Amino acid sequence: AGMVHLNVLDLSNNRLANITHDDFKDLTALEILVLSMNRLTSIAPGTFAGLHALQNVSLYNNKLASIEAGTFAGSDGLSAMETFDLSNNELGFISEGGFEGLSNVRTLKLNYNGAFDSYNYNWLLRIEDGAFRHMPLLGFLDLSNSGVRNITDGTF
Repeated sequence: AGMVHLNVLDLSNNRLANITHDDFKDLTALEILVLSMNRLTSIAPGTFAGLHALQNVSLYNNKLASIEAGTFAGSDGLSAMETFDLSNNELGFISEGGFEGLSNVRTLKLNYNGAFDSYNYNWLLRIEDGAFRHMPLLGFLDLSNSGVRNITDGTF
């Protein structure tokens, strides 16, 4: 039921504070999802489950604080996703396994992120070793202006 032929959904510049695994379940033809400029603080596991045609997701300019392990794992259907924009959020932490389930993403934008560190009075983004290991086709990764403190041999 619902809008099974909808290809593009733009919900940008609204006041959405959360999204759940049931919100988009019937939008099986969805290719582009724009949730930019909202008030989202987290992504529930399974939010994008069953969206087999989804190619582009923009979560630009929200209030996302972290990408936890398993957020996208088991999100059956994300094999078509190629572009993921998480720029201009408040991401302070990306866990190892945080991007599991996004194996075909080629472009990942994480620029202008970081949690505010009042002790050092700056923005900081912590990336666990192996955070990107489930993204073998990643060709463009933007981490500019995100306060990344450490790069190790396991980061990429």
